[in-house]
Amino acid sequence: MSPSLGDLLNSNEERDNQINQALSIGSVFKMTLSKEEGVTPKNPGETTRDKFFVVIGFDENKIIGALLINSKINARLPQELKDVQYPIKASDYDFLDHNSHVDCSKIKPIGIEKFKAQFDWKNSFSSIKKEDLDLIIVTVKESPSVTPKMLKRFGLIDEGKSK
Repeated sequence: MSPSLGDLLNSNEERDNQINQALSIGSVFKMTLSKEEGVTPKNPGETTRDKFFVVIGFDENKIIGALLINSKINARLPQELKDVQYPIKASDYDFLDHNSHVDCSKIKPIGIEKFKAQFDWKNSFSSIKKEDLDLIIVTVKESPSVTPKMLKRFGLIDEGKSK
């Protein structure tokens, strides 16, 4: 017997509650992202890439502001953007195989519908430690490529303040 509409709605409501519970500033997830989120695929012909990211904020349209986690700093970046790559240690985070960097140079938007479609607890990891998160937020605010408008959009500065 197939599930009733009520069962499906309760199931969807339960899933939405789980997602809302998992989604908080500092949460880490791994998902398949694309150019839509500003992610460049690694190999020719690919359109997506699996990436770890840290949730840094939300906007009023339920868009998630994310910072990518990279295993290496892109050598082709200008020095001013290399300077806003926040180091995190594999010994501090069980989801890392090696020391990595949180890219604080750009906040990547991830639509909530895409997030919900891919959400799975196995791709949800321990949150960034408070002391690291505080410094990551400071680093994002100091990034030369993150505008005051983007900081306001994701709740990282008050309406009346600029960088």
